[in-house]
Amino acid sequence: MYYTCLAIFDYNPNMAVCMKVEIWVQLLTTLDKLLSLLEEHREVHFNEGMPEEEENLEDLEKQLTVAGSILVIMERADDEFTKLLRNLDPHGTEYVERLSDEAKLCGLILRVKAELSHRRATHEEMCRTYLREIEHLYYKVDYQTAIVEGEESSRSKMDTLCKYIYRYDSTDRIRTRAMLCHIYHHALHNRWSEGRDLMLMSHLQQSISHADIPTKILHNRTMVQLGLCAFRKGLIQHAHTTLNEIQSSQKSKELLAQVYLLRG
Repeated sequence: MYYTCLAIFDYNPNMAVCMKVEIWVQLLTTLDKLLSLLEEHREVHFNEGMPEEEENLEDLEKQLTVAGSILVIMERADDEFTKLLRNLDPHGTEYVERLSDEAKLCGLILRVKAELSHRRATHEEMCRTYLREIEHLYYKVDYQTAIVEGEESSRSKMDTLCKYIYRYDSTDRIRTRAMLCHIYHHALHNRWSEGRDLMLMSHLQQSISHADIPTKILHNRTMVQLGLCAFRKGLIQHAHTTLNEIQSSQKSKELLAQVYLLRG
């Protein structure tokens, strides 16, 4: 099943082009079957740095090891989902149908996280998994009427996931993105003080110029959400100060990655 997933990715050799919808559906089904097999056979281990010729799939007297990583498969599937949505017409029925796949993908991410935890994965691997979960959570409003009694709120879940990354991450990128998502989530739920304080304590505005483009875009969107939060709270001066930099640039759509480029 693992190599079937790899074959599905290799079916589309151009990384810049999204998968066809039917291939994407097949990928989700195959990944679900792979995780089911792993949950039944916990004796099988993955080794990302192992050459394929050294893997052991038959000798039961030794540890059964597959050359590869289930985490990498999950990350690639998550990236493909984003590319697929970007290339669909947002006003079409196909887009709505594919949006429903997010629930399935999030379920697979949680299962991968559980498997990695059971197999005592490194902090680096867990941080990568936590970030994927955060990136599917931070922009969603936590309606109080929708919270089932006893169910964990998105605020406490975000706190748990982000604080783990703050503590154990050794890469600036994962920590930076987790912090921006955390601030965005605070602002989205009108927690102005928490979001502003986290932004100030992080000193992100001094270092964001060195980040990659997707992280810069996330930073700009977070600043806008923080400014809107201030406006909703009646803090007009703070809202003006926060939003002024992006709005005065005359390139707000580019800074927020909201420009649609026609492809000939």
